[in-house]
Amino acid sequence: MKPRRLKRKIWLQLNRPAWKKGKRPGLTLFEMAIAIALVSTVIVMILSSVSGSLQLQSEADKMSVAVALAQTKLSQLMSRPNLTTSHNKGDFGSDAGMYAGYEFEIDVREDRINLAEVAQSGKLQGTPVSDQLPAGVQNQGETQKAGQTVATQTGGEVDIVRIVVLIRYPRGQGLKGTYRVETFRRSQKTVQSEAEL
Repeated sequence: MKPRRLKRKIWLQLNRPAWKKGKRPGLTLFEMAIAIALVSTVIVMILSSVSGSLQLQSEADKMSVAVALAQTKLSQLMSRPNLTTSHNKGDFGSDAGMYAGYEFEIDVREDRINLAEVAQSGKLQGTPVSDQLPAGVQNQGETQKAGQTVATQTGGEVDIVRIVVLIRYPRGQGLKGTYRVETFRRSQKTVQSEAEL
């Protein structure tokens, strides 16, 4: 062979396309398996996050309904001029539309609290009183509030009506979530004793 032909043959061998060298173009079975595994892993992660988001959204919607129901029940109770001690349980009915599966429990009872102890401990018989304004926002000087009596000024014993509204809402798979609201109102005993003073 002539040196020129040999150089050309070597050059053609080096620059020949892959399919002409005996190798087929494309991916091997192993490379395809890895690609499919990666793509399916990403798809599963995306679907699980979407599913989790939908579940959380559904639970948030149900809790919003529970909050609205608790506020409604509490408003109904607070609008009554005289509250009597009672304990009621019930549901909104199976034919209640969007309220089906929701249950309520209402507890109204008379109680007596010591304002001085509440002011010192920050707890109202086991219930933390954390809804007070920060010190910088509160009035620092002495103020006289309307209807303030000697008992409330000195932190004595005060009769109250404790109102607890409990709403149970469906969370799915037979589970129930709970939303609880508790508030207090002056007892009729306190109002009558202030009128006597």
